[in-house]
Amino acid sequence: MNSKIKILYLISELNVGGAETMLYDLVTRLDRTLFDITVVSLQDEGHFGPLLKKAGITVESLDMDHKWDIAKLTGIHTIVKDKGFDIIHSLMFHANIIGRIVAKLYKIPINISAVHTIEKGQLWHLAIDRMTRFLVTKETVVCDAARLYMMEKTRIKSEKITVINNGVDLTQYTGPFDIEELKKQYELPPDKKIVGTIGSLTKPKGHIHFIKAAKWVLSKEPDTIFVIVGRGPLKKKLQHKIIQLDLDKHIRFFDYVAPIANMLATFDCFVLSSLWEGVPISLLEAMALKKPVVVTATGGMTEVVKNDKTGFVVPPADEKYLSNAIVEVFKDPTRTAEMGSSAYTTITQRYTIESTIKKTVFLYASLVAQFCKKKEVKEKEGST
Repeated sequence: MNSKIKILYLISELNVGGAETMLYDLVTRLDRTLFDITVVSLQDEGHFGPLLKKAGITVESLDMDHKWDIAKLTGIHTIVKDKGFDIIHSLMFHANIIGRIVAKLYKIPINISAVHTIEKGQLWHLAIDRMTRFLVTKETVVCDAARLYMMEKTRIKSEKITVINNGVDLTQYTGPFDIEELKKQYELPPDKKIVGTIGSLTKPKGHIHFIKAAKWVLSKEPDTIFVIVGRGPLKKKLQHKIIQLDLDKHIRFFDYVAPIANMLATFDCFVLSSLWEGVPISLLEAMALKKPVVVTATGGMTEVVKNDKTGFVVPPADEKYLSNAIVEVFKDPTRTAEMGSSAYTTITQRYTIESTIKKTVFLYASLVAQFCKKKEVKEKEGST
């Protein structure tokens, strides 16, 4: 192979999200003396494209109007031809499938697909993943729960799938944060408790249950404001439910906020009401800020949060359990502060960006070594 390992990162989009954040944090920290990096977005440059370019990363976008805009895929030829990529590392479902085909067509020897969630809503994703599995060198997942789920549902062999945990940059969450000033900036009342959630406004995130739980919480903790940070197709439906429940004075919507640590700092309690999940970056960020967290028992969240130790874990789609846990956070501030400190320790031990990078680089090195060994064996066999 070349003196530098040439890697093509293919991602469905570069807007704000967990996979996109992880890609940015990874490629901007890789050693450029070892890796030649190109990032390709199936859609436009989004939020992270300009930031990646500013960091000196080559970024290309296919500007697909939708994720199956096949006509725009011809643009990949110009990007890939004669480049001699050693690895294609794709992230998110559509990019994973397209990446497998691109690797085959352009003879890119190592093909890594990254799965960032446990997909229970669109089972056809699993079917297509299984049908194209033979094209993959390695599949990565963000938690043990996802590894077991993929092995069960798609029958991937254990040696072809590995766990690389998401991680956060702890330096972004050390503060200090001027909470009073930040509340002014976001027009949040200074004398109210803030319960917040962060995530795309899509069905898997279960925002409807967060909203219904708010009604229960307000009956016991009336001095509370609920914050929803995110964008997505369900916003109008959620707003309608808020009005229907007469909660429009108690729930605030925010689009993406940068830096997200500033918004998280204003929260007195962080909640994820997901129906299915991997390991959300927002959860790791909240725990890095030592915030009390309430999450649902789905996906990898139970690997990160231990009930009554580093947060509260409740059943999915159960507003009563969810609301009771939120109220419990406010009952005993000393206890929840201790849980927040324990949560921070969990992040420092298992979920730092340095740990994620170390595991990823090790994966690259091991796969390159395997490829070179196989190539050497073939060349020897061909010469005899």
